[in-house]
Amino acid sequence: MVTKDYYIAQREYETEKYIRSTLPTLWLPLYKRDSSGTNTFLAENNGTICTVSGATWGMQGRTFNGTTDEIAGGAHASLNLLTAMTIIVWFKLDTLGALQTLVGKGYSGASPFVTYKFRVSDTNVLNYLAGDGTNQVNGSASIAANTWYQGAIVRTSATAVQPYLNAIPDGAGGTADAPGTKPTDVLYLGASSTNGAAWIQFLDGLVGELEIYSYPFSPLEIQRLYQATCWRYK
Repeated sequence: MVTKDYYIAQREYETEKYIRSTLPTLWLPLYKRDSSGTNTFLAENNGTICTVSGATWGMQGRTFNGTTDEIAGGAHASLNLLTAMTIIVWFKLDTLGALQTLVGKGYSGASPFVTYKFRVSDTNVLNYLAGDGTNQVNGSASIAANTWYQGAIVRTSATAVQPYLNAIPDGAGGTADAPGTKPTDVLYLGASSTNGAAWIQFLDGLVGELEIYSYPFSPLEIQRLYQATCWRYK
């Protein structure tokens, strides 16, 4: 007799097999038990050591408190993506109405500025910026509190950006500034920084998993990954 636990385990295996087959630059399944360490855990794929400040582990991911919690994901060379790329994050926010960082690389306080930053805006839509943030790209669908979403950014060149929400194109996309080019700046989850020390734009809620790819996903690939992972966040 097939038990519920067996079925869940099989779904986990199929999900991970599919994600690995797409060759992500970085995969952080924050729900996994081997990422449940209180201080550090090892990222999938590139061996990045992630340093945790707060952000407690749970069965669906890491909880960020909106005031102090963040995860620093290192500065591996594979994360210094300057042209095409894809970012995919599963998240659930507890509160709205303020800028909240999902993931980013680079600092906003001085040149060469931000390589990429993916946020929820203070008007509760997806937001992407790079460089000094003069030209940003926003989604159009409103995000609700206490609801799981798959948010994605597909960058087909250094500046052409299309957001997706739950595998559906979110707005018309647009043109952002070119990325900053400082390889030593770290990747961060759940907060932003002006200088690598002073943290702002904290996330209040949960992050289930993060994938970053060095090529632009097609709409079909976004849809397939959504279908492969959405069961976990029902």
